[in-house]
Amino acid sequence: MTDKVIKMKTERNSHEDITWVVTLNQNDVICGRGTLALKHPGNIAFRKFVRENKVLYATRVRHERNEISKRIIASIRNLNGRFLVREDGLTSSFADEKDVNGNPVIWRDIGDKKATEKTSQALREKSYKNKRAPKRDVFVVVNHTAIFNPVGIVHQSWIMPQTQVRFSPAQT
Repeated sequence: MTDKVIKMKTERNSHEDITWVVTLNQNDVICGRGTLALKHPGNIAFRKFVRENKVLYATRVRHERNEISKRIIASIRNLNGRFLVREDGLTSSFADEKDVNGNPVIWRDIGDKKATEKTSQALREKSYKNKRAPKRDVFVVVNHTAIFNPVGIVHQSWIMPQTQVRFSPAQT
């Protein structure tokens, strides 16, 4: 099936086009929630791009962060991917879903500005592992004995003061 794309000038911004899409391709990023957004190949690739750039993003200043987001979007768009949202605002479970009237679901490209906002948000979000990681210091004794205490309390008799090295969670 071929892509059906309808372009229309917006009243607010005559230089900006709204693109409606009926058929999804494998590189499209589905914005929203649900099974389709979770399992669609374009979303999987997008999450991989985000995962690979999180550390870089976190270490940069604001204008550099924006450029990282734009590069991720350009990578998706270079693969003929689009950032799409369902026009009726509902959640889809599969790509060729029909609306309540039995017509194909219509998708709209959100544009680069909204895509940049969503990409930046994804880059700022912590992974599931990071959300659950307790914030504590780890004490390591120089004689290669490590003491890990989930409560974060280390009894004074466990470590000799002159051999104690303290690491913050960012260094571990």
